[in-house]
Amino acid sequence: MITHPLNRLAALGSVLVLAACGHSGNGAAAGGPGGAGANAALHSPIKPAQSGDLDMVAAAPTGKSDTLLQVKFALRQRPVVGAPARIDLQITPGTALDRLQASFSVDEGLTLSEGGTLAVHEHPEPGIPISHTLTLVPSHEGIYAVRAAVLADATDLSTVRIFSVPVIVGAGKSAE
Repeated sequence: MITHPLNRLAALGSVLVLAACGHSGNGAAAGGPGGAGANAALHSPIKPAQSGDLDMVAAAPTGKSDTLLQVKFALRQRPVVGAPARIDLQITPGTALDRLQASFSVDEGLTLSEGGTLAVHEHPEPGIPISHTLTLVPSHEGIYAVRAAVLADATDLSTVRIFSVPVIVGAGKSAE
């Protein structure tokens, strides 16, 4: 288990680099289950979100999906080249955690101008969504991905789950 906050942040950064390179692994590299305690946490059901998620869509997990975490998103306006676009996110822990934090990265062609990290949340309540907003500025038309690397720590578990959010700018075709 990675215990020092700087080591955890370094590990989170390493995972983001792998995700940015298109590494999807076999589940273990993407934060797949790791041990008996982790498996017990994976089978805890996520409670329904309390409110405000009716217009949100689930982000795609990299590797195997499980019930440890759920990430939902909503684009509040159609992204246009050169104009800021807002993405609202909800990260919902599915089990009791000691802490949860997240870092976000984007494909080339997008700039993440606000919301690159989600501060540490100590003992987040299972089933209660944590809201976060990203602001992106597209530089070209195309189809892009925003990646969320979510670090979840508990007594018997320390893992990073990667989620992907698709973003289509303009007609979705790259400028040539």
